[in-house]
Amino acid sequence: MRYEQTIQEVKYLVGPGENFDSNFSDLVPSVSLGIKLGKTQNLRGGYNMRIWRPGIWNLNPYFDNQNPMFINQGNPNLKSEKSHSFDLSYSSFTSKFNINLSLRHSFNNNGIERISRLITDKDGEIFEGGHKAPYGALYSTYGNIGKSRETGLNFYLNWNASPKTRIYVNGRGNYSDLRSPAQELHNYGWNASAYGGIQQTLPGKVRLSLNGGGSTPRISLQGKGSGYSYYSLGLSRSFLKEERLSLNIYCSNVLEKYRTYNNHTEGANFISKSSSKYPSRYYGFSISYRLGELKASVKKAARSIDNDDVKGGGGGGGNTGGGGGQ
Repeated sequence: MRYEQTIQEVKYLVGPGENFDSNFSDLVPSVSLGIKLGKTQNLRGGYNMRIWRPGIWNLNPYFDNQNPMFINQGNPNLKSEKSHSFDLSYSSFTSKFNINLSLRHSFNNNGIERISRLITDKDGEIFEGGHKAPYGALYSTYGNIGKSRETGLNFYLNWNASPKTRIYVNGRGNYSDLRSPAQELHNYGWNASAYGGIQQTLPGKVRLSLNGGGSTPRISLQGKGSGYSYYSLGLSRSFLKEERLSLNIYCSNVLEKYRTYNNHTEGANFISKSSSKYPSRYYGFSISYRLGELKASVKKAARSIDNDDVKGGGGGGGNTGGGGGQ
């Protein structure tokens, strides 16, 4: 059991916007049991509660009507989304193969979801602060309205094919059922993703890396987004004593200059489709030099704090929730 608290206070020093603050206090329980099946095999099961705090885009009450027909506004009254998950995992480790399989079921009853609706009043609609949305505009905000049930399988395989060759694959597949009784919304579907790569040491101590992966469209309460795919190539070489100097060149998606992401949203009286285009092709070159000595091994902490509990939102696909504050 652990306790977490996050306090935010946002003030606009310049430009339009509404000051806001938030205070999240959460108790986060977890329990885990493990069984050793052999020298290299383990079976583990457990329960944990994971919290997703709303991000700045979800919270910011700024009335974003830069496009008056597509209006976005955050909700500073959001609470932390709490997800309960039960998992059973199997792992096996040898000098050649590392395998991990995990079956998980999770649910939450206060999911942070994007809510979109059409303004149907001929005279428009007035919101708090005197902001007006015209007739026919699509207004979007966020609320703790979601109830989700998700069952999925994750896998990881690492194969050390030779002293100079490593191959790995990582993937997952899950079925999601999303509901909001208050909004009379329901959506469900499958989602899968996978990525993998090959790392090869070539003559002259040159290291080659080939990577690639992709995902099917992800389901949301009122629609779905885009799937994606990517691939990359990298070459690296280290020089000098203790390989202190490293040179790297890399590229990704060389055959695709731009990538288009589509978003599909449906409501009781509307269908909205949007597309966003982003650069996809990248080339790069880097040089790094390591200072100091690496003679002593450093013991890593068994647990660490990872700031990955912020709910996504904003940025892409027209999902902005407000302007930035300082």
